[in-house]
Amino acid sequence: MGVQAEVMHILVVGLDYKTAPVEIREQLSFEPSELGTAMSKLKEEKKKKF
Repeated sequence: MGVQAEVMHILVVGLDYKTAPVEIREQLSFEPSELGTAMSKLKEEKKKKF
């Protein structure tokens, strides 16, 4: 009897608002209503890299 396991990839993205320059924070900001689209794009990028 073999054991099958699923592999889970975890991606952590972070930004410190106290130390990151405003220019970077502005590039990474989005409206709450855009969260779904942003998450979808992030998932697509992950698929390209792994």
